[in-house]
Amino acid sequence: MSARKNDQIKTWLAQHRLQRTQQIIDRLRQAVYNGELPDTTDADSLGDYFAVFLHGLSVQARDGITEARLLAAVNVALNALPCTA
Repeated sequence: MSARKNDQIKTWLAQHRLQRTQQIIDRLRQAVYNGELPDTTDADSLGDYFAVFLHGLSVQARDGITEARLLAAVNVALNALPCTA
């Protein structure tokens, strides 16, 4: 594969990851607006956290980590979500 083709793929993947991160942030902002998350929620940082987690999770899955371990990690990550009172 040519270096140019590799660069195109890298660019596409980076754009895809950035778009996914923005979608997560947008959804968290909407959740704050809807009262599903507290007003004090930092949607940008929380969105970045979950994007990093999802990207890492996909690497772990590709590397053969068991489903049970992946699901356990998801449960830990979900506990990072702030609760409304």
